[in-house]
Amino acid sequence: MVFAARAGLFALVFSWVLSSPGLVPLINWDSGSYIALIATGGLPWSSYPWNAHIAVGQEFLIGTWVARLFGGTIIDGFRLTSAVAFAVAFAAIADTLRVVTRSRIHGALLALAWATAWVNLHYHLLIEDNWLVLAPAALALRLCVLHASDWRPRHSLSCGLFVAAAFLGSWQGVPYLAPTMLTAALAGSNRRLFVRGRDAAIVPAAFLVGVLLWMLFFVATSDLNLKRLLAVVFSRPQPSALPETFAQFKAILTGGVIFDVLGTGVAYHTTFSAYKLSTTLPLSLSALGKIALGVQGALFAACSYWTWRRRDIRPFMLSGVLLLLTLVVSLYKDEAAYAELKRFDFVPLFLVLLAGCALGARKMPSRAVIAGLILLAVAQTALGVRWALREKATYVTTRPWAQMPPPPTQVYGREGQSWFGYFRGLRRAHPQACTFVFVVTEFNSGFWNFDMVGALLSELPDHLALEHPGHVPQRPVDTWRYRIKHAPADKAQLPACAWLSDDARKLLQLQRP
Repeated sequence: MVFAARAGLFALVFSWVLSSPGLVPLINWDSGSYIALIATGGLPWSSYPWNAHIAVGQEFLIGTWVARLFGGTIIDGFRLTSAVAFAVAFAAIADTLRVVTRSRIHGALLALAWATAWVNLHYHLLIEDNWLVLAPAALALRLCVLHASDWRPRHSLSCGLFVAAAFLGSWQGVPYLAPTMLTAALAGSNRRLFVRGRDAAIVPAAFLVGVLLWMLFFVATSDLNLKRLLAVVFSRPQPSALPETFAQFKAILTGGVIFDVLGTGVAYHTTFSAYKLSTTLPLSLSALGKIALGVQGALFAACSYWTWRRRDIRPFMLSGVLLLLTLVVSLYKDEAAYAELKRFDFVPLFLVLLAGCALGARKMPSRAVIAGLILLAVAQTALGVRWALREKATYVTTRPWAQMPPPPTQVYGREGQSWFGYFRGLRRAHPQACTFVFVVTEFNSGFWNFDMVGALLSELPDHLALEHPGHVPQRPVDTWRYRIKHAPADKAQLPACAWLSDDARKLLQLQRP
């Protein structure tokens, strides 16, 4: 317990630092939307959820309440929620690997290698919500790895509830039923067929019970209707990640989509890219996907042989489910190719658990392993931070800010900072200011850019955007999904303690007779 507690505390600090305004280059679109929704009062406890991320809004809302108790902002609440979830995941993985490898240092370093995988660093740097899925998934996999030889019904029950918690974060959590049910069915050597079937069936049953208990609790603490909530929770997620018709499924199988999707995922993971590939690849994405699938197939064959020789189901389970999830995820080609970075986030998790099993089964030179893992973690962290800093460096300030459409260098940040960093920096630099005054056209992309609007509403709730009849934004503020505070420049009554942006100052000077 002491080891796990220390690992969790380290992870909490690690996440908090990586999600700080000095490093974050931008906030994920979905997170920005939830931030703005909470800031504008559009996410009360009793709101019906988005069926792709059922409980994310409420989980972040709780984190926001806690952060505000300590003087934090809405974004700090999101950072806190993510940091706590990551700490749970890291502690579970580190302690699992400690037991498997019979070494605290190997367990800690293997977990660190997983934590610094590019997709995981990316989640911190963009304040993503995926930790709300990965944390309970890690707890379920911990039971699968540690109790593969002494499985009991209580393990099936716990796994089902953990997967239910992952599902409440996202439909991405549902596939974790596969490793838990497979382990429940195969674990141990002297269990009767009936017992194996019973324990495997307990997992999905507990999963459904867990989801239902959440809904009952939610209905009891709000004014929501259970029947309507059931319809929302168990409706097809929007957007859906799987083909809807057999014709679409057949086209995927015969059109090489699987290889393209898998190759794209490999490219983004290995080049430390996001939103666009930062380097020219020596192979096509399809070829890269074929190689990756071949490697996974060979790994599964080797692990199956390992399981047969040692009567240890863990290598078979981990490599088999890894291959299965890879194939399932590759059935859907996202319109935004960079999404494949996140959709394959399970790969580092399964690989590090397999590495732990291998390290525990065979004696390897400890110094070489330690040095290699340290080097891997440091290199991955450096490459991840370099991406963030390079992104921020592209946010070049150009004038005037009223330019439409805004140049690409002014969409995701300002003056070399993310919107989160820029607005928080203003607050810290001008603690005596009672109002922060801008011009509406400084936020030209605010009707779709929830990173910008969410950061403004979170960090500078006492803002005001002045309207000028000669400079109309791309869309009137009253038509935005999340509205900022605005007023005509000739009617605005500004207190003496107001801070004015350069554009606001110039606009007010033009209004003077």
